Amino acid sequence: MTFVLLVAVTLALITAMGVWLFRPLVVAAKRANLPANFTMVDMLSLVFLVQLPMAINHGYIAPHTNDLGMWAVDGYGWLAAGVLWWATVRTMSRAGIRSAWHRTAFIAIVLPLALACQICVSLLIWLPAIGSHVREFQASVPSTATLVSMAIFSAVATYVGGRYTRYAVAGIESAETTIDAVSPVGQASPGTDISGSIGK
Repeated sequence: MTFVLLVAVTLALITAMGVWLFRPLVVAAKRANLPANFTMVDMLSLVFLVQLPMAINHGYIAPHTNDLGMWAVDGYGWLAAGVLWWATVRTMSRAGIRSAWHRTAFIAIVLPLALACQICVSLLIWLPAIGSHVREFQASVPSTATLVSMAIFSAVATYVGGRYTRYAVAGIESAETTIDAVSPVGQASPGTDISGSIGK
């Protein structure tokens, strides 16, 4: 029963964080529904994103496992980073985000922060629970100060990331509003022949 409760709480918190961080972008993508495109900035950001799971693996996991385990974790990290990168770039393109700065910030900052926050939340829930029941993990349970720091980091980073998403989406909506104001309904489009209607 405790295991089921921990899984439910973890999934609920991670889902809530994902909704806060990315729902405005998903809604904007559904509304605009523009074609997806991939830029050179996106490709460079992918190189950076792939390095993150490799750094964690080779810094913390690889020393405690064999070569097969290291390559397995590397492969999983590459696959996960690639899928997240593809989904993020596709959603940004469909939403109409063309700014290289916004696209880089989403892939290189917001997305890694989202992953870090979700990992922190999972550790906050599972480490104390496992450590209190399994003797081998008791030494791995962080101190109370560390757990509090992880909770504060997760809350602040999630909030800032969500606010940035809304800022980027608001820029798209502002540009659309400006275009609509400059081109009011009823104005003749370029190339339209209106000479035949004069004098009738």
